Amino acid sequence: MIFQKNGYWIIAGESGDRESSFELWFWDRTKGTASLVKNHPDIGFGEGITIINQASKNPALFIVEDNGLKPNKSAEFIIIDRESL
Repeated sequence: MIFQKNGYWIIAGESGDRESSFELWFWDRTKGTASLVKNHPDIGFGEGITIINQASKNPALFIVEDNGLKPNKSAEFIIIDRESL
């Protein structure tokens, strides 16, 4: 999957008890469709996402997540390179 400018990355998951990890979706605004990214690594309980190094040959997704436990621990991050998707 290419990191395109014509869409949005979406992290979706249960907001209650967090019994399962969140999913990564891509919404293509040109087609008006959302599709589940099936080959992504575990993104835990992602809370924020952005593209990093977009102008380089090695862009990646940067995801901030917590472990879903109460009380929450400090946030961690996950980097997913384009080849991993």
